[in-house]
This record gives sequence, C-alpha cells and structure tokens, in this order.
Amino acid sequence: MQPKVSMIIPAYNAAKHLRIMLDSIYAQTYPNIEVIVAYDVKSTDTTLQILREYQTEKSLIIDEGKDNSSGQARNRGIKLATGDFIIFVDADDIMIPSYISDMMKIFIQHPELEVVGSGRLISSEGEREQNYNRAIHSDAKVEIYSSEKAQQMMLNQGRILSGGPWAWLVRRDYLQRYNIQFPNYSYGDDVYYVWSIISNTDKIGFSHRKGYIWILHPSSLLNSISSVQERYNKFSKSREDILKLLSWANPELCSKYNAAQWRIFAFDLAKTNTTYADFREILRRNDIKYLSCMPFDSMMNRLGTYCFNVSIFMFWMIVHFVYHK
Repeated sequence: MQPKVSMIIPAYNAAKHLRIMLDSIYAQTYPNIEVIVAYDVKSTDTTLQILREYQTEKSLIIDEGKDNSSGQARNRGIKLATGDFIIFVDADDIMIPSYISDMMKIFIQHPELEVVGSGRLISSEGEREQNYNRAIHSDAKVEIYSSEKAQQMMLNQGRILSGGPWAWLVRRDYLQRYNIQFPNYSYGDDVYYVWSIISNTDKIGFSHRKGYIWILHPSSLLNSISSVQERYNKFSKSREDILKLLSWANPELCSKYNAAQWRIFAFDLAKTNTTYADFREILRRNDIKYLSCMPFDSMMNRLGTYCFNVSIFMFWMIVHFVYHK
C-alpha cells in the first residue's frame, strides 16, 4: 500500500466555502488519504452539519475543540494524524486533483527528502474557475533546493516558495523529531511554521506546478486589517520568532530577513496615499533607516530599494508614480 497522507483542515465558520474544499480533497488522484477536520466549537454557522453530512459517505475525522487560532487547531490535527505525511489545507481554498500525487512523486524519486513544496496561484473568488484551469496546465518542473537556498528564496516573500502551510507536504516523523508545531498567535503563525520546516532539514523538493489555488476572500483575517502600519504591528511576534529561529539555523540571514521585512513594509506604505511627511515619520518611529535587496528581487523592487538608500523622497516618488499613475 502507498504511504498515507494526512490532510488537516482547521474549520471555523467555514460553511460558505467548505464543500468546495472537501470536494477537491475527495477528487485527489492519490489513493491513500486521511482527512482530519479540526472543528472550532465556537462556530455559529452550519460548518458542523456539513461535516456530518460528508462523514456519512466519506472517510472523515472530525475533532471538536475550542481554538484561539488556526495554528492551535492545526496542532490538534497533528496529534490525531496517523499518516506518514502531513499537509494542512484551508477550508476556503481549492486544489487540482493531482496536487498530492505531484508532491508524493518527488518523495518517491528522492526518498531522502523530509519536505516537499508546491507552487500555487492566488485568485479572487470570481476568477477561481479560470485559475483552476490554469493550475491544471501549469509547468510541472521539479527542483531540489538546499535549505539555505530555500531560506534565501523565502526572503522574497513567497514569489516562488510560499509561506502558506498548504503548499508543503512533510513527513510526520520529521515534525515529531524536531517538535515542529504552530505557535499560538493569529498573525504569522503559518509563516513561522514554514520557516521551521525548511530550516531543520538539509534540502527540500519543489514542484513548480501551481496545484493549490489560494482564494482571497473579502472576509479573510488578513482583509480585516485596516492599515499597513497595523499589519506590520500584528506580525511583530511572528517576525521575532523567525529571527530567533534563524539565529541558530542561519545567523547570517538575520539581518537580511529584517531588511526584507522593512522593505515590504516601506513599499506597502509608499503605495498608499500617505503623504511624504507622514511616510518619513512612520519610518522614523519604526527605526527604518536603510533597506537592502536580494539579488533575485524584481527590477522594480531593486530600483526602489536603491533609491531609498540614496533619497527616501525619491523612493516615495517612484513608488507613488508606479502605483498611482
């Protein structure tokens, strides 16, 4: 029998989109899948009724509990999982049928691997069907990266490698060996998990096929954040924990990670209608004096970063010109 894959879904008030995700799980071409839903009893919609309905016809484990975060729910799923491999998916997204098979093929070809990632598409609800078709026909090229290379690529904020746990299939005994879990906070716990799984191994496999469609819903947690400054502040605990992780895993990367976070913050801030005076004041309060860029940054990002280090006003003007022309 082929190795078992445990798919873990945190579910809180997920009724609106849950059926689409469950249908895409049961349409997977990989034959040996265990489905675990960590259901939050604080839900007030029909999520549990939908799960019970599927449970009458499908193999489905429902674990009921009260969670403070999706990470806490995912940790419950880890404890229940009996699969050789684990992946976490979100209740409001969708996958192509070969998603798990594509990643398992890499494990079979490279049995020494502990972690395999996959590409993804970001989609609005209205473009879901179009992007689903794009995903099915996307490039299936496979690459093997060293842990250090993967960490460098993560600094580019998921342009290739994703900070979403749904993009990573991991051996369960690897998680147990290094006691890798999700921290109990709401913003950035998933990104910290991904940094953990790529930092405790020598190399990772990666499929460029964009088999997972991450759907941006207006009601999502991230969309509840009202400003760039608030977003930056809410992720402070995640940034702090990732820096602690890197301090032993790859100390040379700490300053680059900090600079990358500042760069994203400064770009996002300059893209708003913030006046230059307010922009300078926010940078001063956050002690942002200098930005570095990675060699694989896009030309716009690199140009903006160079301008920031010469003239903050020039940086602000360029970003405004590009995003408000």
